[in-house]
Amino acid sequence: MLIFFVIVGLLVASGEGVETKVYDSSVLHITLDDPIIERVNDKEFDIDFATFEPKKRLGLNDILQNIDKASTDDRIEGIFLDLSGIAASPSTIQAIRDALLEFKDSG
Repeated sequence: MLIFFVIVGLLVASGEGVETKVYDSSVLHITLDDPIIERVNDKEFDIDFATFEPKKRLGLNDILQNIDKASTDDRIEGIFLDLSGIAASPSTIQAIRDALLEFKDSG
């Protein structure tokens, strides 16, 4: 049982502190192929026990925060949305649309 918790702890620690480099004239690539929930709690840990990997959870708060960051970052030239399959409520999609319009208006 102790070994299980050690493995889970290592999986949690491996996902933290990942730094992304942003170059001039970059494009923010947002893939919306997982269900979008209203808010993701970073403290929660959800694991797929078949693969022992953390489950990807996409929160509206994260999407809007990243679009807002892109609008204030002079190195981001545009946003590319990968909409191969989007599972979200109409109000969630509207919130993302509004954030994209604000990004567009920011120049």
